[in-house]
Amino acid sequence: MANPWVLFEEALAEVGDKRRDCLQAVIEAVSACDGTEADRAELVAAAKAELARAGALTLAEACVACAEAESFGRAGWSDYYLAEAASALGRPDIVLARLARIPPDFFRIRELAWRDARCQELEALAHLELGDWARTDLLVDELAAAYALRGDADDFAPPRDLVAKLLLDMPRGFRSLAALAASLDLDSWLDPTLAGRVHAALDRKTEGGT
Repeated sequence: MANPWVLFEEALAEVGDKRRDCLQAVIEAVSACDGTEADRAELVAAAKAELARAGALTLAEACVACAEAESFGRAGWSDYYLAEAASALGRPDIVLARLARIPPDFFRIRELAWRDARCQELEALAHLELGDWARTDLLVDELAAAYALRGDADDFAPPRDLVAKLLLDMPRGFRSLAALAASLDLDSWLDPTLAGRVHAALDRKTEGGT
């Protein structure tokens, strides 16, 4: 039988109904796989978080599964996937709660520094959603510096979600958007359409427009 974690990674590469079906198959495969009860609880929680993100489960159900994993001392992976789901579903309170549960250096010691950067992006998005611009600007400054120093070497993912949200919050988002633009070659990191929107927005604000 295939490794359920491998099945989970394969499910994440799918979209739509196929993705949901594959995630359900992961949960079914877990019950028959080798491994500890803690291993199984962690993977089920991660899969249920992704199912919630896809609209096939409620966030409440995913939170219960995540709490089950934590009862076995497993904090990290399930919290990350639940934070991703909560961000996609507009629940910044859950995003911040789950990110706070991820142990320090959890991803870095696994040589997954790009996930640390993604967590910081999720945190910035959550504070932006809550209207906490002081915290948003600080997080974006730190994130921009991390991209400038390690983005290429550590294979960071492009910060598309953050850039898109900042564009929606112009002109207030100008400061953070400009910080990202100063640290990243946006034409390399973003698709041409999104990069073009950023350049246009920054040019308008610099010229005194809105």
